[in-house]
Amino acid sequence: MSLLGQQQRLEALLELKARIAIKQGLLLKEQRRLDAESATLEELLQKRHYQQLILMQSHLATDAIHRLSGLSERAAQAGPSTTEGERLLNEEFAKADRRFNARMLLVEGSLFAQDERSQDVLRATRILDSRKEFIHVLHQHERQEAILKWAGETPEAIQQWKEEERPHIDAHAERDPQRDAIFTAGEMPTIDDQALKAAKGRYLALLSEVTILVDQVRNLESLSADTQAERQQVERQAKTESPNRTCLASSMRSTTQPLKGGGL
Repeated sequence: MSLLGQQQRLEALLELKARIAIKQGLLLKEQRRLDAESATLEELLQKRHYQQLILMQSHLATDAIHRLSGLSERAAQAGPSTTEGERLLNEEFAKADRRFNARMLLVEGSLFAQDERSQDVLRATRILDSRKEFIHVLHQHERQEAILKWAGETPEAIQQWKEEERPHIDAHAERDPQRDAIFTAGEMPTIDDQALKAAKGRYLALLSEVTILVDQVRNLESLSADTQAERQQVERQAKTESPNRTCLASSMRSTTQPLKGGGL
Protein backbone atom coordinates (compact mmCIF):
# COMPACT_ATOMS: atom_id res chain seq x y z
CA MET A 1 0.00 0.00 0.00
CA SER A 2 1.30 3.42 -0.95
CA LEU A 3 1.99 6.17 1.53
CA LEU A 4 -0.96 8.16 0.19
CA GLY A 5 -3.30 5.22 0.73
CA GLN A 6 -2.10 4.74 4.31
CA GLN A 7 -2.58 8.44 4.99
CA GLN A 8 -6.13 8.36 3.62
CA ARG A 9 -6.93 5.30 5.69
CA LEU A 10 -5.51 6.95 8.82
CA GLU A 11 -7.62 10.05 8.18
CA ALA A 12 -10.70 7.86 7.78
CA LEU A 13 -9.95 6.09 11.07
CA LEU A 14 -9.46 9.41 12.86
CA GLU A 15 -12.75 10.67 11.47
CA LEU A 16 -14.49 7.49 12.62
CA LYS A 17 -12.92 7.84 16.07
CA ALA A 18 -14.18 11.43 16.28
CA ARG A 19 -17.68 10.31 15.37
CA ILE A 20 -17.55 7.57 18.01
CA ALA A 21 -16.38 10.11 20.61
CA ILE A 22 -19.29 12.40 19.69
CA LYS A 23 -21.75 9.51 19.98
CA GLN A 24 -20.27 8.51 23.33
CA GLY A 25 -20.72 12.05 24.55
CA LEU A 26 -24.33 12.04 23.40
CA LEU A 27 -24.93 8.68 25.05
CA LEU A 28 -23.41 9.97 28.29
CA LYS A 29 -25.67 13.01 28.22
CA GLU A 30 -28.68 10.77 27.53
CA GLN A 31 -27.69 8.48 30.40
CA ARG A 32 -27.46 11.45 32.75
CA ARG A 33 -30.84 12.69 31.60
CA LEU A 34 -32.35 9.26 32.15
CA ASP A 35 -30.79 9.07 35.63
CA ALA A 36 -32.25 12.48 36.47
CA GLU A 37 -35.68 11.44 35.20
CA SER A 38 -35.46 8.20 37.16
CA ALA A 39 -34.57 10.09 40.34
CA THR A 40 -37.46 12.48 39.72
CA LEU A 41 -39.87 9.59 39.19
CA GLU A 42 -38.59 7.91 42.38
CA GLU A 43 -39.15 11.13 44.30
CA LEU A 44 -42.64 11.50 42.86
CA LEU A 45 -43.48 7.91 43.77
CA GLN A 46 -42.28 8.49 47.33
CA LYS A 47 -44.34 11.69 47.57
CA ARG A 48 -47.38 9.84 46.27
CA HIS A 49 -46.73 7.05 48.75
CA TYR A 50 -46.56 9.48 51.67
CA GLN A 51 -49.64 11.31 50.40
CA GLN A 52 -51.55 8.05 50.39
CA LEU A 53 -50.27 7.31 53.88
CA ILE A 54 -51.37 10.74 55.15
CA LEU A 55 -54.75 10.29 53.48
CA MET A 56 -55.16 6.88 55.08
CA GLN A 57 -54.20 8.21 58.51
CA SER A 58 -56.62 11.11 58.07
CA HIS A 59 -59.36 8.65 57.19
CA LEU A 60 -58.58 6.54 60.25
CA ALA A 61 -58.46 9.58 62.50
CA THR A 62 -61.79 10.88 61.19
CA ASP A 63 -63.40 7.49 61.62
CA ALA A 64 -61.96 7.14 65.12
CA ILE A 65 -63.23 10.59 66.13
CA HIS A 66 -66.68 9.76 64.80
CA ARG A 67 -66.82 6.48 66.67
CA LEU A 68 -65.41 7.94 69.86
CA SER A 69 -67.97 10.71 69.77
CA GLY A 70 -70.77 8.17 69.53
CA LEU A 71 -69.22 6.05 72.26
CA SER A 72 -68.86 9.08 74.52
CA GLU A 73 -72.52 9.92 74.08
CA ARG A 74 -73.59 6.38 74.92
CA ALA A 75 -71.19 6.25 77.85
CA ALA A 76 -72.57 9.54 79.18
CA GLN A 77 -76.11 8.16 78.96
CA ALA A 78 -75.08 4.96 80.72
CA GLY A 79 -73.37 6.86 83.53
CA PRO A 80 -69.77 7.41 84.59
CA SER A 81 -67.29 4.60 83.91
CA THR A 82 -66.20 2.52 86.83
CA THR A 83 -62.64 2.16 88.05
CA GLU A 84 -62.75 -1.53 87.13
CA GLY A 85 -63.71 -0.66 83.56
CA GLU A 86 -60.82 1.77 83.26
CA ARG A 87 -58.45 -0.83 84.64
CA LEU A 88 -59.58 -3.40 82.07
CA LEU A 89 -59.25 -0.82 79.30
CA ASN A 90 -55.69 0.00 80.38
CA GLU A 91 -54.88 -3.71 80.44
CA GLU A 92 -56.16 -4.12 76.89
CA PHE A 93 -54.12 -1.10 75.82
CA ALA A 94 -51.03 -2.60 77.47
CA LYS A 95 -51.59 -5.92 75.66
CA ALA A 96 -51.95 -4.09 72.33
CA ASP A 97 -48.73 -2.19 73.03
CA ARG A 98 -46.87 -5.42 73.80
CA ARG A 99 -48.10 -6.96 70.56
CA PHE A 100 -47.03 -3.81 68.72
CA ASN A 101 -43.52 -3.98 70.21
CA ALA A 102 -43.18 -7.70 69.44
CA ARG A 103 -44.21 -7.18 65.82
CA MET A 104 -41.85 -4.23 65.38
CA LEU A 105 -39.02 -6.25 66.87
CA LEU A 106 -39.69 -9.02 64.35
CA VAL A 107 -39.82 -6.85 61.21
CA GLU A 108 -36.89 -4.63 62.22
CA GLY A 109 -34.78 -7.59 63.28
CA SER A 110 -34.77 -11.01 61.65
CA LEU A 111 -37.10 -10.23 58.73
CA PHE A 112 -35.18 -7.09 57.69
CA ALA A 113 -31.86 -8.95 57.94
CA GLN A 114 -33.32 -11.75 55.80
CA ASP A 115 -34.52 -9.29 53.14
CA GLU A 116 -31.14 -7.52 53.18
CA ARG A 117 -29.38 -10.80 52.39
CA SER A 118 -31.75 -11.83 49.62
CA GLN A 119 -32.39 -8.38 48.07
CA ASP A 120 -30.79 -4.96 47.81
CA VAL A 121 -30.91 -2.54 50.74
CA LEU A 122 -33.33 -0.13 49.03
CA ARG A 123 -35.87 -2.87 48.36
CA ALA A 124 -35.49 -4.28 51.88
CA THR A 125 -36.07 -0.79 53.34
CA ARG A 126 -39.25 -0.33 51.30
CA ILE A 127 -40.56 -3.68 52.50
CA LEU A 128 -39.74 -2.68 56.08
CA ASP A 129 -41.61 0.63 55.72
CA SER A 130 -44.64 -1.19 54.31
CA ARG A 131 -44.63 -3.67 57.19
CA LYS A 132 -44.37 -0.84 59.71
CA GLU A 133 -47.46 0.76 58.20
CA PHE A 134 -49.31 -2.53 58.52
CA ILE A 135 -48.28 -2.84 62.18
CA HIS A 136 -49.35 0.74 62.97
CA VAL A 137 -52.76 0.22 61.36
CA LEU A 138 -53.17 -3.10 63.18
CA HIS A 139 -52.20 -1.48 66.49
CA GLN A 140 -54.75 1.30 66.06
CA HIS A 141 -57.40 -1.26 65.13
CA GLU A 142 -56.75 -3.29 68.30
CA ARG A 143 -56.91 -0.19 70.51
CA GLN A 144 -60.22 0.82 68.91
CA GLU A 145 -61.56 -2.67 69.57
CA ALA A 146 -60.57 -2.28 73.24
CA ILE A 147 -62.47 1.02 73.38
CA LEU A 148 -65.56 -0.61 71.86
CA LYS A 149 -65.46 -3.33 74.53
CA TRP A 150 -64.98 -0.75 77.28
CA ALA A 151 -67.94 1.28 76.00
CA GLY A 152 -70.24 -1.73 76.22
CA GLU A 153 -70.69 -2.52 72.55
CA THR A 154 -72.25 -5.92 71.93
CA PRO A 155 -70.01 -8.74 70.60
CA GLU A 156 -72.14 -8.82 67.43
CA ALA A 157 -71.56 -5.11 66.79
CA ILE A 158 -67.83 -5.46 67.43
CA GLN A 159 -67.62 -8.44 65.06
CA GLN A 160 -69.45 -6.49 62.35
CA TRP A 161 -67.09 -3.55 62.82
CA LYS A 162 -64.08 -5.89 62.55
CA GLU A 163 -65.41 -7.40 59.33
CA GLU A 164 -65.84 -3.91 57.89
CA GLU A 165 -62.31 -2.88 58.84
CA ARG A 166 -60.57 -6.13 57.92
CA PRO A 167 -60.26 -5.46 54.15
CA HIS A 168 -58.69 -2.08 54.85
CA ILE A 169 -56.14 -3.66 57.21
CA ASP A 170 -55.38 -6.62 54.94
CA ALA A 171 -54.72 -4.26 52.02
CA HIS A 172 -51.46 -3.21 53.68
CA ALA A 173 -50.00 -6.72 53.73
CA GLU A 174 -52.09 -8.87 51.40
CA ARG A 175 -49.05 -9.75 49.24
CA ASP A 176 -46.56 -10.06 52.08
CA PRO A 177 -45.53 -13.71 52.58
CA GLN A 178 -44.64 -12.87 56.20
CA ARG A 179 -48.09 -11.45 57.00
CA ASP A 180 -49.18 -14.33 59.25
CA ALA A 181 -45.83 -14.37 61.03
CA ILE A 182 -46.10 -10.63 61.73
CA PHE A 183 -49.69 -10.94 62.88
CA THR A 184 -49.02 -13.82 65.27
CA ALA A 185 -45.76 -12.35 66.62
CA GLY A 186 -47.73 -10.39 69.18
CA GLU A 187 -49.88 -13.34 70.16
CA MET A 188 -47.14 -15.19 72.03
CA PRO A 189 -48.18 -16.06 75.60
CA THR A 190 -46.93 -13.58 78.18
CA ILE A 191 -46.13 -14.16 81.84
CA ASP A 192 -48.04 -12.15 84.40
CA ASP A 193 -45.87 -9.81 86.48
CA GLN A 194 -47.02 -11.35 89.77
CA ALA A 195 -46.34 -14.86 88.51
CA LEU A 196 -42.95 -13.73 87.25
CA LYS A 197 -42.06 -12.25 90.64
CA ALA A 198 -43.21 -15.40 92.44
CA ALA A 199 -41.19 -17.60 90.07
CA LYS A 200 -38.16 -15.38 90.58
CA GLY A 201 -38.53 -15.68 94.36
CA ARG A 202 -38.71 -19.48 94.13
CA TYR A 203 -35.68 -19.54 91.89
CA LEU A 204 -33.64 -17.41 94.29
CA ALA A 205 -34.69 -19.60 97.25
CA LEU A 206 -33.66 -22.77 95.40
CA LEU A 207 -30.41 -21.13 94.33
CA SER A 208 -29.66 -20.26 97.98
CA GLU A 209 -30.36 -23.85 99.06
CA VAL A 210 -28.13 -25.23 96.31
CA THR A 211 -25.36 -22.84 97.33
CA ILE A 212 -25.57 -24.02 100.94
CA LEU A 213 -25.49 -27.67 99.87
CA VAL A 214 -22.48 -27.04 97.65
CA ASP A 215 -20.66 -25.39 100.56
CA GLN A 216 -21.49 -28.35 102.80
CA VAL A 217 -20.21 -30.82 100.21
CA ARG A 218 -16.99 -28.83 99.89
CA ASN A 219 -16.54 -28.85 103.68
CA LEU A 220 -17.11 -32.60 103.79
CA GLU A 221 -14.62 -33.12 100.98
CA SER A 222 -12.08 -30.96 102.85
CA LEU A 223 -12.61 -32.91 106.09
CA SER A 224 -12.32 -36.19 104.24
CA ALA A 225 -9.07 -35.05 102.66
CA ASP A 226 -7.69 -33.98 106.05
CA THR A 227 -8.69 -37.32 107.59
CA GLN A 228 -7.07 -39.22 104.76
CA ALA A 229 -3.87 -37.20 105.16
CA GLU A 230 -3.79 -37.84 108.90
CA ARG A 231 -4.35 -41.59 108.32
CA GLN A 232 -1.49 -41.73 105.84
CA GLN A 233 0.76 -39.85 108.26
CA VAL A 234 -0.06 -42.29 111.08
CA GLU A 235 0.62 -45.25 108.77
CA ARG A 236 3.98 -43.80 107.70
CA GLN A 237 4.93 -43.12 111.31
CA ALA A 238 3.93 -46.65 112.29
CA LYS A 239 6.07 -48.11 109.52
CA THR A 240 9.02 -45.96 110.60
CA GLU A 241 8.76 -46.93 114.27
CA SER A 242 8.28 -50.67 113.61
CA PRO A 243 12.01 -51.54 112.94
CA ASN A 244 13.15 -49.50 115.94
CA ARG A 245 10.78 -51.40 118.20
CA THR A 246 12.10 -54.73 116.85
CA CYS A 247 15.69 -53.77 117.57
CA LEU A 248 14.84 -52.58 121.07
CA ALA A 249 13.04 -55.83 121.88
CA SER A 250 16.02 -57.87 120.70
CA SER A 251 18.48 -55.92 122.82
CA MET A 252 16.28 -56.28 125.85
CA ARG A 253 16.12 -60.08 125.43
CA SER A 254 19.91 -60.35 125.10
CA THR A 255 20.59 -58.49 128.33
CA THR A 256 18.18 -60.61 130.35
CA GLN A 257 19.58 -64.06 129.25
CA PRO A 258 22.13 -65.77 131.88
CA LEU A 259 25.68 -66.50 130.89
CA LYS A 260 26.47 -70.10 129.80
CA GLY A 261 28.49 -72.22 132.33
CA GLY A 262 27.92 -69.88 135.20
CA GLY A 263 25.91 -70.36 138.36
CA LEU A 264 26.29 -71.20 141.95
